[in-house]
Amino acid sequence: MNLQPIEYPSSIRRSEENRSHFQKFDSFLEELRRMELPPEVIVSLNNQLEKLHSFSGSEKQFFKKLKITKAVLLKILYKEVHVVPKNHYRNLWIALGLSAIGIPVGILLSLYLDNSIYIALGIALGSTMGVLIGNYLDNQAEEEGRQIEIYV
Repeated sequence: MNLQPIEYPSSIRRSEENRSHFQKFDSFLEELRRMELPPEVIVSLNNQLEKLHSFSGSEKQFFKKLKITKAVLLKILYKEVHVVPKNHYRNLWIALGLSAIGIPVGILLSLYLDNSIYIALGIALGSTMGVLIGNYLDNQAEEEGRQIEIYV
């Protein structure tokens, strides 16, 4: 079982700007077609693509729907087979490191040492730790073959 081929509405202009949206989405689908996915995941992905096929609206609404569909497809892949795009964990852990590690450590240092400059040091420390943890998890996902060659 394979993913459905995508057919874009004829009402959408084929301008240079639009072509880049189509190419990005097509390359994303090609990446998915190369993967060995379970049949139930393919059915879920095809259901989402069917919703995109049946969409009728303005050009602006279509590209918004295209973006939403890509996000939904990525969410299905993550939940069902733990497949993530490039730098997914790095982007996630930068925010987590900053908010869960950096700011609390910075505030504690600033209170303990009575100098507010340590808040900035905590933020830098948290961001760095987030990048390190995220890169480690991204490398692990790549080694396990759970990473697709797209950037979000």
